[in-house]
Amino acid sequence: MFAPVKVGVIGCGYVSSQFHLPALKNNPHVELVAVADIVPERAQRAAQQFEVAHHFTDENALIAADIDAVAVCSPPSEHERITIAALRAGKHVLVEKPLALTLDACDRMIEAAAQAGCKTMMGFNLRWHRLVQQASQQISQIGEPLAISSHSSSHHFTNLQADHWRRQPGLGGDPVLDQFVHHFDLWCDLLDTSLASIYAVGDETSVSITALLANGVHATSFVSERTAHRNRLTYIGDSGRLDLELNRFDGLQYTSLNTPVGGVSYWTGKLGHFARQFPNGVRVIPKGGDFVLSYPAMWQHFIDCIGTDTSPVSSFADGRRAVAAALAANESRATGLAVRLQA
Repeated sequence: MFAPVKVGVIGCGYVSSQFHLPALKNNPHVELVAVADIVPERAQRAAQQFEVAHHFTDENALIAADIDAVAVCSPPSEHERITIAALRAGKHVLVEKPLALTLDACDRMIEAAAQAGCKTMMGFNLRWHRLVQQASQQISQIGEPLAISSHSSSHHFTNLQADHWRRQPGLGGDPVLDQFVHHFDLWCDLLDTSLASIYAVGDETSVSITALLANGVHATSFVSERTAHRNRLTYIGDSGRLDLELNRFDGLQYTSLNTPVGGVSYWTGKLGHFARQFPNGVRVIPKGGDFVLSYPAMWQHFIDCIGTDTSPVSSFADGRRAVAAALAANESRATGLAVRLQA
């Protein structure tokens, strides 16, 4: 077994303190060496909470420390600068979504990664969600893919102060670029394709998106940051449908062409599915649920890739693909026109 990987985390905000830092602290193959945040109190609080030896307000001091890898959990506007600095210092890098705010920035990060020869990974934690992992093994059951329907909504950010970075135009806090990149990634990853065109309508908080994938599949979606929480995807094919409710332990279910759609048989099938999945609920709910557990699984994959010198499955190129889709959706929303994406 390889030696523990020394990790430093840049950015100690909500996502970092709730998900990344606990995942790293509890990984026996990780030595959590340092944290950094431009707000001194946040850096100090994170260091105390997770028993980290060093805390900084300057990310360059963290990058220069005796560490092997850096987690970039800063606001997206800072991703490019911090990532390239870490790569030039010879550090492996995992970047929170979105990869960057522009495609040019994404390209510069990809080029820096190629020149550095370090391991780089896009932090698409939903790829390591237990139900998504199972869905990737079952997706062929739907037959020829026809359509995707998805819904991503939350109210967590409705009460943020006006000066928070998520409320500042151009800093990447809009729901499409900050949140829905997860679904763009899962659309493409599970069907091994890319996006061809996007049309979107809405405002700064709620957006409806219609897309055509390169394989001919149609996708429709709704993303919002001011309504009840939901994280759902449905993959529809000519042999059936695969539903994922990512906030439920029993949220993966396949519906064939012959599955009853109502009556006693339908409900007994639902109850049977719940009963079969209940042991999973007993196992995962005390640990925070499958969404929370996707972060330790993602980090374990990255640590394994560093230790065994293999390539992570979630690449910067995948991050760029999702950013391209988000930028196209926002352009369409602004112009009222469909936007074609380059192959």
